Amino acid sequence: MSNLREEKQAIALNNEWLTEKLAAEYLNVSASFLAKNRCYAHGDEVIPYVRLSKRCIRYNYYQLQSWLDEQIQAFKEEEIA
Repeated sequence: MSNLREEKQAIALNNEWLTEKLAAEYLNVSASFLAKNRCYAHGDEVIPYVRLSKRCIRYNYYQLQSWLDEQIQAFKEEEIA
């Protein structure tokens, strides 16, 4: 059963566009965290997403990776200062 789940995730990642649930799993956060981020975050804190309809949110894998890299870089710079 676990292999099937991993296979589905791999297929979704290859498609570039992730559902909220898959994006949450990729970032290791909850779907609720992503929803709150869309509502309350500002500027660079907003995790990039696309709203296709009121209930259809998608996250681009490459944009997520880029955002994550930026967050890691900012954290490293903060530690050095």
